[in-house]
Amino acid sequence: MNVLSCKNLSLEVGLGKDKQVLLKDCNFDTNSGDVLCILGRNGSGKTHLLKTLAGLIKPTAGLVYLQNSVIDDLSRRKIAKILGLITQAHDDPFPINVFDHALAGRHPHLGFLDWEGVHDIELTQHALSRVELDKKQTQNVQTLSGGERKRLAIARVLTQNPDVYLWDEPTNHLDPAHQQQTTDLILDLKSQNKTQVIALHDVNHAARIATHILYLMDDGQWCFGTAEKMLSLEALEAVYDTSFKIFEQAGQRYFVM
Repeated sequence: MNVLSCKNLSLEVGLGKDKQVLLKDCNFDTNSGDVLCILGRNGSGKTHLLKTLAGLIKPTAGLVYLQNSVIDDLSRRKIAKILGLITQAHDDPFPINVFDHALAGRHPHLGFLDWEGVHDIELTQHALSRVELDKKQTQNVQTLSGGERKRLAIARVLTQNPDVYLWDEPTNHLDPAHQQQTTDLILDLKSQNKTQVIALHDVNHAARIATHILYLMDDGQWCFGTAEKMLSLEALEAVYDTSFKIFEQAGQRYFVM
């Protein structure tokens, strides 16, 4: 079963002479365990596409399917049971502690008058431990650093426990140790057959985690395929308009400009 897919998807921003075509007639499918990395230059539409796949932005044309249902036909509650989005920016206008913020990820799974149970609390505690925030459970989220807020956003979606994870630049604002931790988490979710779509700038990060690549290029052009096929010098140089070299070490390819 296709978990997340799009058919003839087109995206545009702006009006008149300022109109920009981000994507034109795009088609791709993802299945359980797939890690689709979206690569492209700044302004190519990676974040816009992620929000469209999450059902937050309506496309100019075409359809997004979530578990074979048109996403616009699903309620936000139903979508939230299946799909979680981790954005780049994380603002917390209200004072709340770290644990309660992460626990809110369980809300889509609870009835209107239901309270969180033991299972919900255990999921939250495990998620906070996974991102090394378990010792800050009672701390006000407004006192966290940018990197800690990013990790808390990840914990909240882990608590949500969706089948599909959408990540927008998952290692932004993180120090090297927590970048590695997040990469390991993505690979662990892959082993659990979670479907993941990840917008990235780092080609080498994509080379490590991706099963598939979607390139976004000028004038709405795109290219989709397996990571093995798509991560080539020719493709990267065409997308980024710069030269690359490949180095290999311990069976891993590295792309250097």
